[in-house]
Amino acid sequence: MENILGIDLGTNSIGLSLRNASISGNIQEQLEYFTSVIFPSGVGKGKSGEFSYAAERTKHRSSRRLHQARRYRIWATLKFLIENGYCPLSIEDLEKWSKYDKANGLKRQYPIHATLFEQWVRLDFNGDGKPDYTNPYELRADLMKKQFDFSNQIDKYKFGRALYHIAQHRGFKSSKGETIKEQEQNEKENVIETDLSEALKKSEEKKSGKLTEYMTKHNLPTVGCAYDHILKSGIRVRNSEYQAVRSQYKEEIERIFEFQNGLSKESDFYKKLVSEKKGEGTIFYKRPLRSQKGLVGHCTLETNKPRCPISHPEFEI
Repeated sequence: MENILGIDLGTNSIGLSLRNASISGNIQEQLEYFTSVIFPSGVGKGKSGEFSYAAERTKHRSSRRLHQARRYRIWATLKFLIENGYCPLSIEDLEKWSKYDKANGLKRQYPIHATLFEQWVRLDFNGDGKPDYTNPYELRADLMKKQFDFSNQIDKYKFGRALYHIAQHRGFKSSKGETIKEQEQNEKENVIETDLSEALKKSEEKKSGKLTEYMTKHNLPTVGCAYDHILKSGIRVRNSEYQAVRSQYKEEIERIFEFQNGLSKESDFYKKLVSEKKGEGTIFYKRPLRSQKGLVGHCTLETNKPRCPISHPEFEI
């Protein structure tokens, strides 16, 4: 007896049939068994048509991670400023704000009781209840106009507040992925760029072109000076055509350290501020890569142990 199994794989169903070819007659009589299994579709249906459940679940993931990285960068900057006397917040309050430890009662609570820190954030350095500057950019511009006395605690707090503001808005930096997309578009338009580093540089120059022209036209040395001038001209900075890139913020810190007599570019304080090494920097902090240990498979000989990495000294040739 000859039996034939038929399987029909669909997008959200499977059809099965068992045909006995030894039975004479038409095909319908030869079907001894047939069925279908229908399972839920892998896509949803909305007003605009079908959509992927996976894409819907993960579409906000990148924004969540950017927000998380920004918080870690701000906390790292604040910790560094506190340790060097440039911020009135205590380390204990910062740990309550930045760390989550349910067993020890740490639930990431913002230090609302820290009055001096709240005044520092509001640019009220003399404690009279009124901001000493109209906006943080005015403070950053002031650092390029007059000498500060860093033996004076108020001036130290002013400098720390300016650095904190730069950490909050450290500018755009072109990524490799974005630049590759631009290169693919350029290839369609018969514009070929072979050097990726040059393409990254051009991408950032294109982003900051309007701001650079404005700074040159008005003889403004830093981004802080430029944005202060723009705001006082009645132009809104946020979401405007005057966009800054990360290298310009880094250059602003460098210029401030060159201009102020009480600061030095050779100091460890400056080097840690501008460091871009993963896990070491503050303002330009980069979160360390996640551990890939969980992706390592088990050894085929000793199944309770992970596979040995190729870079292990015992396996080097």
